[in-house]
Amino acid sequence: MRDDDDVDAAAANGEILWRAADRDGHLRRRIPSAAVTVGAGLALGGLLLAADEHVGAAVVMGCLLLVALPVGVHWVRDSRAVVEVRMVPGERVALRLRRAVGRAVEIPAASVSRVHLVVTPFQEPDSPGDGSAVLHLHIRQGRRLRCRFTGMDGRAHARFQQAWSTVCPAASFTTAVRTWPLPSGDYD
Repeated sequence: MRDDDDVDAAAANGEILWRAADRDGHLRRRIPSAAVTVGAGLALGGLLLAADEHVGAAVVMGCLLLVALPVGVHWVRDSRAVVEVRMVPGERVALRLRRAVGRAVEIPAASVSRVHLVVTPFQEPDSPGDGSAVLHLHIRQGRRLRCRFTGMDGRAHARFQQAWSTVCPAASFTTAVRTWPLPSGDYD
């Protein structure tokens, strides 16, 4: 495994096609603390309900929803995110997709129908031309896979497109550019 580039066109002699900048399942570490918070809140809400403090119990339960709902939605979305795509050579080329929670899945490279890259260039004076990218894979069975972001410049974009067109020649390759407005601060 090579770590010199986040996006490496190593389809011929390596195998990494996509590597996210953040490959850690950081939500796995946060789930226990969120569970303790929710558990303590449920216990407090139960005590307040037992003491006939319905308004206090409603406030505590509302606060629990404010904590549990966003964390739960983000965890479900992020646990499905792909953090690494590797080419597995063989008589039928396959792609090994590793998800943020650590689970790896292999799919045939021929099943990829569309490779969609969303590029966000940084509009800061310190880093002209550099940016980040998010990869979306469309599979012929109707599934869509979202990858976490990685840093990408023009050279990495060209290597990326060449590597994916080699591995998945039947897939269409599209790129979208998402721009961010400049912040309101001055750069003098």
